Amino acid sequence: GAVLLVGAIVLPYLTPLVFALILAVMFWPLHARLLRLLGGQATVAALLSTMAVVTAVLLPLVVFGTIAVHETQQLLGQLSQGDAVSGFLERLIALQERFLGPAAPPSNPDISALDQTLRQVIEYAVSRAGSWLSGAAATLLQLLIFFLALYYSFKDGPQWRQYLVGISPLSDRYDERI
Repeated sequence: GAVLLVGAIVLPYLTPLVFALILAVMFWPLHARLLRLLGGQATVAALLSTMAVVTAVLLPLVVFGTIAVHETQQLLGQLSQGDAVSGFLERLIALQERFLGPAAPPSNPDISALDQTLRQVIEYAVSRAGSWLSGAAATLLQLLIFFLALYYSFKDGPQWRQYLVGISPLSDRYDERI
């Protein structure tokens, strides 16, 4: 019973913790080099390693996410004008006719129905925006947990490793190989 309760409490935080551990292992050679360069100052090396991982891994995700949001805003602005879809389809049909010439299949799309469908999709997305934004707070909390776990994985990683080797039922020789 108590294990299930602890599991229920820890489960939402498991993903950022595991992701931080994976990245700490992947970037451990960088951290070891920084630790040597800084004369064994574990706190500063852990902070610099964490900043390097964030810059190398998360910064591109933020940039692409920002671009996607900007493009979505532009699309919503064009769709709210009402002629964005019809204009796009007309250009696409003209391009098809220009390249295929007389071999182009006849095309007569129902643009007004497509415009109406897209408007319904946009209205649904806007109505769900509140719940999507409420999930942003949970995402920020998980990012904070990720950053802290990554920092402490770099800072205290050797002590954790030593502890795990000590409690393992295998001989230390096998633990070192693992």
